[in-house]
Amino acid sequence: MARDDLYIVVPSSFRCPILLDVMKSPVSLCTGVTYDRASIQRWLDSGNNTCPATMQVLESKDLILNRNLQRLIQIWLDSVACRQLDAESVRNSVVVPSQNQVKLLVKHLDINCFLSLTKIICFARESEENREFLAKMDRFFSKVLDLMRNAKSGIKIV
Repeated sequence: MARDDLYIVVPSSFRCPILLDVMKSPVSLCTGVTYDRASIQRWLDSGNNTCPATMQVLESKDLILNRNLQRLIQIWLDSVACRQLDAESVRNSVVVPSQNQVKLLVKHLDINCFLSLTKIICFARESEENREFLAKMDRFFSKVLDLMRNAKSGIKIV
């Protein structure tokens, strides 16, 4: 099997900046940044009034469906499916996040803890520099331990 057959490159503009998943319902904020509807709605419902990517205060919390991006994502998913790949596994595929994306994942660890932890582990496995970055990150370990202590997360310290 060729290396190209093992990996699917997901265009970065198709991924939600919060959870890094392929967006199912891309919506834009007044800042111009596009998110998956479910992720940004959770963010706003948590009482936040800023854009997670830019940290700008939102003048409006209206979510505008980005139909063009939605169509492009669907065309891309269809092309992947035509190559006989499971589109759901593509949606759930893990890419190595950037340091800024890891900061967001850690900050919002409680939103989707299992997926976020999976992505953080992928980041840590990538290099020693990434592991040092996590070790130096303010409150990283305490947030992970707090998450593990929380009975709702389903994660238990053994």
